[in-house]
Amino acid sequence: MDRLYLALAILSAAFTWNALHPVYDRAKIAIPSFLCGWITAELGLHWIALEVLVTLVFFVPGAFDTTVGCVGLGIAAVAWGGKAWAYGWGFRARETM
Repeated sequence: MDRLYLALAILSAAFTWNALHPVYDRAKIAIPSFLCGWITAELGLHWIALEVLVTLVFFVPGAFDTTVGCVGLGIAAVAWGGKAWAYGWGFRARETM
């Protein structure tokens, strides 16, 4: 269970990184990068809530009793912070308009 949680946390962090640093210079991945980043940034708080629920599901069987699970939890926490930061960009857009 701990390795599965680590994999999900890394996937979450990858989506968060993409939302903060989308790829625009390669045409074949520019549109998927934009779409994944857009959904991640716009629904950031929803993603955080869903990931917290998933974390609780993994907590019950003891996924965080190992170092691998704790590393996954750390990665997930950083990804949540990044998602919250990306979500906040929408409120700062008013200042540039």
